[in-house]
Amino acid sequence: MDTTTVTPTEPAETDATHATVLGAFVVSAGAVMLAGCGGGGGAGGGASGPLPPAVSVSGLTIAVTTSSAASVTIGNIAPIAPTVASMVAATNGRVRFVLNDGSSPTSGAKDPGYRGAERTYDYAISATDGTDSATAACYVTVNPAIERVLTGEPVLKLKHLLNRMAFGATEDDLARWVNLPYEQAVDTMVDEAMAGTTAQPPTAAATHRPLTWTNFLQLDTTERKAYDDRKGKLVNEIYYWWLREIHLTPHPLREKMALFWHNLFVVVAGDIFEPRAIWDYLDLLRTNALGSYRELLHGIARDPSMVMFLNSDSNVKGKPNENFGRELMELFTLGEGQVYTEADVVAVAKCFTGWTKEYQIQSLNQTFKFRQDQHEPGSKQMFQGTAWALTTTAQDNDPEQVRKDGEAVIDQLLQIPRVAVFICEKLWDEFIGGTRNTAVINELAVTFRTNDYAISPVLKQLFRHSAFTSPANRGNMIRSPIELQAAIFRPLGVEPSSYSTYYSRASQEDQALLNPPNVRGWIGGLSWISTRSLLERRENMLGTGWEFHNGGRQKIPEHFRSGVETLWFATPVSDSAYVAGASAITWNPDGERIRRLLIDPSLNCK
Repeated sequence: MDTTTVTPTEPAETDATHATVLGAFVVSAGAVMLAGCGGGGGAGGGASGPLPPAVSVSGLTIAVTTSSAASVTIGNIAPIAPTVASMVAATNGRVRFVLNDGSSPTSGAKDPGYRGAERTYDYAISATDGTDSATAACYVTVNPAIERVLTGEPVLKLKHLLNRMAFGATEDDLARWVNLPYEQAVDTMVDEAMAGTTAQPPTAAATHRPLTWTNFLQLDTTERKAYDDRKGKLVNEIYYWWLREIHLTPHPLREKMALFWHNLFVVVAGDIFEPRAIWDYLDLLRTNALGSYRELLHGIARDPSMVMFLNSDSNVKGKPNENFGRELMELFTLGEGQVYTEADVVAVAKCFTGWTKEYQIQSLNQTFKFRQDQHEPGSKQMFQGTAWALTTTAQDNDPEQVRKDGEAVIDQLLQIPRVAVFICEKLWDEFIGGTRNTAVINELAVTFRTNDYAISPVLKQLFRHSAFTSPANRGNMIRSPIELQAAIFRPLGVEPSSYSTYYSRASQEDQALLNPPNVRGWIGGLSWISTRSLLERRENMLGTGWEFHNGGRQKIPEHFRSGVETLWFATPVSDSAYVAGASAITWNPDGERIRRLLIDPSLNCK
């Protein structure tokens, strides 16, 4: 007999016909590893919907190939079908056998199931042809440690994508996407994020009925305090709701982009202090996160929270308030000192006079309202001397003045190429970081404009671009406090014990969700790391370490313990010797290792 080859012909035969086998299936030196059996989803999952029931591998099919007729046996395990006898005198054959850890020749131990403990099954396979014989050892490992399976350049490239576009990589994400072409994975992730559903129902703030000022004044002191306390509780619930959605969402890109737009179209919820209005503002950002920047810009100009925050409700004829008009150009569309002049600020402010809010009886909520009697009459001139000069010409008595004046300004702004460049600069800062590449940004801006400011096409192009995918770009950005929290909990499929605690911790590290420091938002980047905030991070990570392993109540699933850094870290651990030294802590080596990983500086990188 010249050759004997033992190879698996199928990744796995499972007892659940609907199951999909995902991830790596590796044959090396007689070893077979099965990873990621089952679908993705759930908390930290890669697809929408809950995790499927655990999938057990009931058997494997092994192909034995010989160059001439041979007698083939597989250890002392009784094959299921076909029988060993049917393989005698055959040049090729296949045999299916049950999983068994060697403790019993007839009844094998059960597979531990999806995400169960790692188990290895040994099989000695031999073939005999007269005086010639060959033997091969086969090791079938179910639920191998992730760091031994999810390796190689495709996984590193995918991890980088998920560290930037999401809030870290889950095992399910990696298993689901690693065998797809990278470009296809990007397109599908973006498309699914656009169409995806929310992981949890709305908070009570979504149906809160605010009082009019007149009704509030009719309350006595005790009733006013109770009303304000109720509002405060509902506002806090919105903070915790969004933080939980970030941790649970099967579509993290949508929440990542909602956070991006929140940092551009800044509203400070603590200043507004109107639960229903804040909820509607958040809903506007999340609904349009991957849709149309044009629609989002028009929507934000009408949003009651923005009307209140930038004082549009005091922008009236004869006394124009410049806040919204200035920020519309300086922070929302063009950038400081670009194209517009101070005269343009005044003219734009006049175009938005009368854009205010009112308490709508039908909806029992604050809604947008255009007041014709508060609108500045006459034509207004903007961007004079440029190719995008605009003179509004609406009639002063036209009840549709809101469309013809204020909306005309927004539509005219979107004719200026600088707007697409400005937004793509912001996207560069968010997802690529470092020194801006003008040529790449201009490429993205062309895509943005030619698609009428649709957001998803430019994101697909950005995530595919070599400026993003380059290995040199991995791990060179700093995670924000919110990103750091999510990148710890999401990959493990577990939740924090208290979202209010983690909201407070992120606030201590200078990122109070829905409460940026000022109208310019969070600066981001290296600003996340200061002498004070780095100490705050260390203290908070130590607290997280105790939450993961306190008094033996380990929250990290067994499946992840040996390879948790594979999911947590975008770059190698900075102080590997210190982490390894945890094994000498006799009282609690496992918990000490987790705590040392959580305070390692590299964990801050993405």
